[in-house]
Amino acid sequence: MAIYLDTCLLPDRPHLDSLDLAALVAVAREHTQDLVLPSLVLDEAVARVSRSAYAAILAANAALTKVRLYLEELGPAGLPTDESTRAGDAMRSALTDVFVIAPTDATVAEAALQRELNRRRPTRDGHGARDAAIWLTAVQHHRASGSEGYFLTANTRDFSSDADRRILHEDLRADLVECPRPVHYYTSIEALLEVLAVSATLETSAIQAVLANEGVHTAVASWLAANAPRFALPASQDAPAVLGDAYVASPVRLQVGALESHQSWQIGDTTLVATWAEWQCDFSVGRLRRFPGGGMAAEREEMSVTGDLQTWVRQHPTDGVRAQVLRDRRVRASRVDGP
Repeated sequence: MAIYLDTCLLPDRPHLDSLDLAALVAVAREHTQDLVLPSLVLDEAVARVSRSAYAAILAANAALTKVRLYLEELGPAGLPTDESTRAGDAMRSALTDVFVIAPTDATVAEAALQRELNRRRPTRDGHGARDAAIWLTAVQHHRASGSEGYFLTANTRDFSSDADRRILHEDLRADLVECPRPVHYYTSIEALLEVLAVSATLETSAIQAVLANEGVHTAVASWLAANAPRFALPASQDAPAVLGDAYVASPVRLQVGALESHQSWQIGDTTLVATWAEWQCDFSVGRLRRFPGGGMAAEREEMSVTGDLQTWVRQHPTDGVRAQVLRDRRVRASRVDGP
C-alpha cells in the first residue's frame, strides 16, 4: 500500500516538524505502507522553500540597511542570498529521508499538458498542468504497485467533486477505472489518520509517564551522543593543542520540562505517541587533546543542553517500548560551573 501526498500538505520550511506528519510516518510504518511523493511535488516543495528563504534574506538585508543608519560599525556585509539554495537543499534532504520519490516520465508530462488543453480536472481554465502531472504520476505508481492506495490533498477546488468536496472529481475517478485496487481520497492528513488508526486521547499525565520510560530516555541519550560535537563549546585558546571530536563522557541526567504538543494513536494493541517537549540534558563532555609533539590528554567539562525535542514512541504489551528523537529546535548548550 502507498500514501501519496500533494505539495499543499507539506510545510513551507525545511523542517518536517508537524505532529501530523510525525504521526503519519509512524502509522504508515506500523501498516508497512510507503509514503510517496510524485517527483514534481518534491521539486515544488524545494522551490517554495528556496523562494521563501530568498524573500526572508532580502527583507533581513533591507532591515540591516536601516539599522546601519544608526550603527555604522555593523559594516556593509549582509546575508548572502545564495543561502536560500541551502534552505532548499535541506528541504530536499528532509523529504527524501522520509518519502519514496515517484518519477514523472515524459508520457505523463505530455498527458498532463493534453489534459490542460482539454480542460480536464485537476486543470481548469487552461492552467494546472503541474497538478495533472502530480495526479497522473501517483496513478501510474499506483497501477504498478498493484496495491491499495491513498491520495491526500487539501486542494479541494481542483481535485474534489463540485457536489461534495470529500469525493474525488469524476474526471479523476475515471482514471482509476482500470486499476486493480482502489485509491482512497482524503483532504487532510488527520482525516486519513482517523481511518488507519484510532485516536487515543491520553491525558497530559499519561504522556508524561510515557516520556519518563527508560526506552525514551535511552533514545534521547543516543540523540545527545550523536550530536555531542555539535553542542560542545569551543575550547580555551590558551593551549596550542588540536582537539578531537567531543563525546559524552558520563551518564546523561535527563529532565522533561513543558509538554508543548502531542498526538497519540492506537492500532490494535500498539500505541503510538508523538510529542514536542522541552528537555534538559546534563552530562560531561569529553575531548582528547592531542599535543603537536606527541601524547594525549583527556579533557572533560560539565555541560547542560536544553531544547525542544520531537519524539516518537511505540508501546506494545509484548514488544515493549521503542522510541526515537525525530528532530530538535531551539537547542542551547552551556557550561556548568563545578563546585
